[in-house]
Amino acid sequence: MFDLYRESAGYAPSPEVSARVWSWITASETLQALVVEDHSGLIGFAHYRHFPRPIVGDEGLYLDDLFTRTRARGRGIARLLLTHLRGELSHGGFGILRWTTLPGNEPARHLYEQFGTVSPSVTYNALPER
Repeated sequence: MFDLYRESAGYAPSPEVSARVWSWITASETLQALVVEDHSGLIGFAHYRHFPRPIVGDEGLYLDDLFTRTRARGRGIARLLLTHLRGELSHGGFGILRWTTLPGNEPARHLYEQFGTVSPSVTYNALPER
């Protein structure tokens, strides 16, 4: 299912990437995963991690990936995952749940705006020099 997610984001399947991500989930607390299954198997997942927020002196949760199989969309899977993560804020003493999405991802944004507000911050990405 992770390969389907990567393909939907414009990346080719990669056994190396899948193995690395799986090692992060299973071998450390770097990355955590929530999954939703039905009678047919895995139908949704969320990858998230803790991050420190020095300016306010607390920790937040960062949602890296959220994906639902096409055949399971419209059944509330993403809402279930987001609801669980938002619940972790008060249970775990976290100050914020943060995530990003592409501006044109309207179906996701419609759901996301029921859980949070658009951040006033602008995100930058720096790549290694080649």
